[in-house]
Amino acid sequence: MERGIEEILAYLNGFAGKSIEELFSYVNLATKAKNRNRMLAEKLLEAYLGHGFSVSNAPWQLKTIRLDKNNRPKESCAFPTFRCADIANNDFAHSEIRKTLDGDFLFFATKDSGREVFVGAFIYRLPKAYLDGEVKEVYEKTRKVIRSGDVVKCRKDNRLILNFPRESEQRIAHVRPHGRNQFDVDHLPVRDIKTGITDIPKHCFWLNKGFIEEIAKANLNLEA
Repeated sequence: MERGIEEILAYLNGFAGKSIEELFSYVNLATKAKNRNRMLAEKLLEAYLGHGFSVSNAPWQLKTIRLDKNNRPKESCAFPTFRCADIANNDFAHSEIRKTLDGDFLFFATKDSGREVFVGAFIYRLPKAYLDGEVKEVYEKTRKVIRSGDVVKCRKDNRLILNFPRESEQRIAHVRPHGRNQFDVDHLPVRDIKTGITDIPKHCFWLNKGFIEEIAKANLNLEA
């Protein structure tokens, strides 16, 4: 039987207030993996929707939020790494990140006040004004940096500081590395004009922590 999003949210939110350990026990999951909260959410959804359910086929994207005791997200929200050549060759209207962000997200949120507790789930869709406003600006700046070859800003403590949009520059999104390790790199379509390098660590677009905090507070009943 197919379940609507309101039924799914009602089911998930029935677990609000339960500790993560209690929920791990409920779905018979034992892991210390970094993405364990996502694994937990998938297991809970599978228990409700049946073993044939797959997040990859859902009409929404699953994202997790971990809040600290002050209701602030512990991290920004990452999306898949991009290829610099794809950014250079596609305007925002035809970009992968626009396709990704132009849809519904199911957020599964926990709060850690010494004990990590599930605080609720909600559905969210980025308003078109945000998508084709501030997010587009971040994309277009990233594209300009790549196409111009003006990629490296400076070298600091043996690290390359790049000219991609930083979290402090925009309210909604930014760009930063998201590779598996230092060897997980991407090829630049235009050689960097300052250093001559042709490869950089893989990057992706992120939703800012401050923006995640905004939407979490607007959609969850959070206690101080």
